[in-house]
Amino acid sequence: MSASAIVDVTVHATGRMKRPGIRLHWRREVPADEVTTLDGLPITTPARTLLDLAATGLRDRKLEAAVDRADQLRLVDFAELQRLLARYPGRPGTPSLNAVLARYQPADTRSELEEIVVELCDAYGLPRPKGNCVIEGKVRDFYWPRAGLVVEADSYTWHRSPSALNDDRERDVELTLAGYRVLRFTWEQVTRRREYVARAIVRALLRVRVA
Repeated sequence: MSASAIVDVTVHATGRMKRPGIRLHWRREVPADEVTTLDGLPITTPARTLLDLAATGLRDRKLEAAVDRADQLRLVDFAELQRLLARYPGRPGTPSLNAVLARYQPADTRSELEEIVVELCDAYGLPRPKGNCVIEGKVRDFYWPRAGLVVEADSYTWHRSPSALNDDRERDVELTLAGYRVLRFTWEQVTRRREYVARAIVRALLRVRVA
């Protein structure tokens, strides 16, 4: 039987029972707010399940994928996850899950991007953009009219729901078809790869727009 076919089960009892395809996890008590039901069967909440997965050694990309999937299905609330981790600061899995959640933290992306834009414009002697202006019927983050360049930033890191990703891509397609050039940056790029973002904008601004 492959590892993917193994079912993890948390139980209150003690003992050393073994069942094919079942991996038991012994817990003295699971708080009521960490338990829900599915088809009448008591199960751990999505948040607690993620913590338990992290405690089994799941980490890095695999743990990120699990959190991402739970986020896409709207099964978890990040505030709930943070409260759960605060409840178990020394529990195995807490550091790994905290590290993953750090990349999901909401941030004022636009203000950080605006700071980068101001810095690079001043450094390269380039004109500052218009902000929050309406182009093709929608509000855009930054716009350089002479260059025909629009820059937009996602509200948080590279993990987003499918519907949000679709909306972003449709916005980009609309602008491209209207003759604009579009650069879109993620929260992680804006906050952790500032030089990359700055260089990309500068290169785009230095190109002459073809009418």
